[in-house]
Amino acid sequence: AGQFNAAKKAEGMDRIRRFDLARRDMSRGIWHPALFDAQGKPTRERERLLLAIQEANAEVMRYGRREGGGLPGVTRAYRVPPGLSPIQIVSRQKLAYGPNVLLYWNKDGNLDPRKLKAQEWLLLPEEELTLQVSLEHKRLAVFIGDWMVKEFQVGVGKPESPTPRDTFTLGVNRQLNPDWTNPHDGKVYLYGDPRNELGDAWMAIRSDRISESSGFGIHGTNKPETVGSRCSKGCVRLRNPEAVELYRWVRSSSAGGKATVIEIF
Repeated sequence: AGQFNAAKKAEGMDRIRRFDLARRDMSRGIWHPALFDAQGKPTRERERLLLAIQEANAEVMRYGRREGGGLPGVTRAYRVPPGLSPIQIVSRQKLAYGPNVLLYWNKDGNLDPRKLKAQEWLLLPEEELTLQVSLEHKRLAVFIGDWMVKEFQVGVGKPESPTPRDTFTLGVNRQLNPDWTNPHDGKVYLYGDPRNELGDAWMAIRSDRISESSGFGIHGTNKPETVGSRCSKGCVRLRNPEAVELYRWVRSSSAGGKATVIEIF
């Protein structure tokens, strides 16, 4: 019986390994020109590709969760200590991603941090989270390692104030419910003011050429109808609920963490 169970376990792991390889292969093709129409919008074939990636992700990221196992080299088991929130776990474990990663598969898509229970087993990805922003297609994709997690539609810079193409890292200046200082006249608009252009979340980003204090970043918007167009002064903007969600996927360098890398192309 022991040999039979071991053989079945090995067979199950081989199956999950194939899902892992498949999702990585599929993720490499998400920006292929053939998957967008003449107007730059995603085709049905691309939608099916993303769905297949999501299904493979679920198979891999939930494998062995109940047993406190996981897939060696891809996920590791972690038992939740009493009294710790997802953000505290991220900080103490110095994870290369934000608290939403702990919840997305372990809680079957429910991102409410209150759902985490003491002594339950979680599976933690072994790879870093990164972001890819396609200016042409006005989409932001969340990756862990070389496999795609999900994506959001974004607004990008106007022709006269284009979003720069570069490799950035997330700055330490990030806020929920942010106030906004107009860079042209220095006036401060409090959170909730309709003239506040940052919406519900602000995430500064920086590169070797652009400092964190430049006022360039990723944020929400009080004009959700502009998302999906060239509409900003150079920043990347999302609808408010998605900006708040993204805020909890990414990681800054605070508390000894490694800041999320953002590739804008």
